[in-house]
Amino acid sequence: MPRAFADLLGGKEGVENARPDGLWNSRACVTDSNLHPSTVLPGADSNRSFAALFLSDDISNGMRRIDDHIENDLIELAKQDRYVRQLRVQIQLEIGHVLWIPPLGWEAGYLFWSWMIDRLAQAKGPSVGVYARVMGTACALSLPLILTPRLPSLALVLAELFLAMFAGAAFIMGALAYATFAFTTARAGLLAGVGAGSWSAVVAVVMPVFGRLLDQQRYGEAFALAAAFPVAGFLGWLLLARGGSDRGR
Repeated sequence: MPRAFADLLGGKEGVENARPDGLWNSRACVTDSNLHPSTVLPGADSNRSFAALFLSDDISNGMRRIDDHIENDLIELAKQDRYVRQLRVQIQLEIGHVLWIPPLGWEAGYLFWSWMIDRLAQAKGPSVGVYARVMGTACALSLPLILTPRLPSLALVLAELFLAMFAGAAFIMGALAYATFAFTTARAGLLAGVGAGSWSAVVAVVMPVFGRLLDQQRYGEAFALAAAFPVAGFLGWLLLARGGSDRGR
């Protein structure tokens, strides 16, 4: 049977086997979900053969369901990733408006501690005890820095960083005051150079350590180390200063 009508019925054999062929060619499928042997009469193209219409195709349907679940999960994961990126940008924008608060503590500390040191020195006379009192107070104010990663709000974190930088200024002003007390003013240039150089050297050494800890999200260790440095420096200075006798300029 030539031409289109013959193609539709699958040729001469298609007419003879029209019932088992289901007038078409069967598609591939798994007829038994437990993989037991089964026999299906041949069919064609896109539909099952007539005999396969009543057989199960659980595996095919199950795979389609798995594919749908995976596709839905990937879509949900992409939405969550986009949400996290947007939240991170929003947090960065909000923090950017208040990052001036901690450095303000540094500047306020310069003014307050220099005034406090001069007042104590005028009242009691310059001595190791005066400078130890100031820097000991600053050590106590530095210790709460350990709690920074556990603070529940951004406002408390900023307040703690403000306090830490405020206390940090006391070590600088106290060290300068003690240096001018323990040494003559004729060595002011040497003292300034030693102070600035040692500060830069310490920063160059410890900053990679802090950077690595922060990159690894080990915030507790980073803040504990930052709080320990002032205490260690103060105790070291106190040991050396008390080892010698107080003397004037």
